[in-house]
Amino acid sequence: MNDGSGSRDSTLRAVAKKVVPSGVRDKIRPYLQAQRDRLAGRELRQIRQSILDAGTGLESSVRLAEFDVSFNDAPVCYHLYNDMFVNGIYYYEPTRPDPFVLDCGSNIGMSMLYFKHLSPNARVVCFEPDPVLLPYLKKNIAQNNLKDVQIVEAAVSSSDGELSFFADGLIGGGLSESAPATASVETKVKTIRLYDYLTEECDFMKMNIEGAEWDALEDAAERLPLIREMAIEYHHLPGLPRTLHSILTLLHEKGFEYSVSDFGVDSYGPATLPMKLEKDTRYFRHIYARRRDTIPD
Repeated sequence: MNDGSGSRDSTLRAVAKKVVPSGVRDKIRPYLQAQRDRLAGRELRQIRQSILDAGTGLESSVRLAEFDVSFNDAPVCYHLYNDMFVNGIYYYEPTRPDPFVLDCGSNIGMSMLYFKHLSPNARVVCFEPDPVLLPYLKKNIAQNNLKDVQIVEAAVSSSDGELSFFADGLIGGGLSESAPATASVETKVKTIRLYDYLTEECDFMKMNIEGAEWDALEDAAERLPLIREMAIEYHHLPGLPRTLHSILTLLHEKGFEYSVSDFGVDSYGPATLPMKLEKDTRYFRHIYARRRDTIPD
């Protein structure tokens, strides 16, 4: 969806400021925004349909942005694209030509593609343990001829070792403590410490590791200040300890400002009031954090 229309819009706005009185601009601005929203919505519906049309086989491919994307679950592929390329849940502004990015929980590689979209020279380390998804991640790197992308075939945790991993055969999976209810295929996967990969300034870290986020962050606490910006998906799932407060406290203590939000109804269902908590309540929260010393005055 990045076709240069943004620069054309900027040029048109600059011309409009010169030739259209401010009072008139104020009156027509809502109508112009509504038109842009309609066009964006129509384009997004077309993209959604193209993904669903392509996703008729066990393995499918579709052209998204400037990339060829292979996937095995069309609805999830669409939601990943919508969350990242449209809503920008992992957006950051690179401050150098070759930013260093840690992609914890790469899945099929949509986030990796998004980071390369933001900065083609980004150095990305992809962590993914799921043997079902790894072939798609590898293919999405190879078929787009991407350089400076490293795959670590392991789950991010608090120790080096091996744990049971449960997958659903499509796009869902997790370590034994956090596996989705639909996951039934068990395999042993390697685990690694986030701590060991924080050895230099990290421009952005994305973390979606299905409930293991607190263990990994606590273990790496000493080196978290090396990260400039990060986005963490917090998982509130039955059977897992409640660690949202611990994560936020740790971020504060290590010099980060943060915000917490939901992901929107498209991906994770409605988050409407009044809220009701039960023993089996499942919810997810998006934590964005930025080191305080990097925030502009």
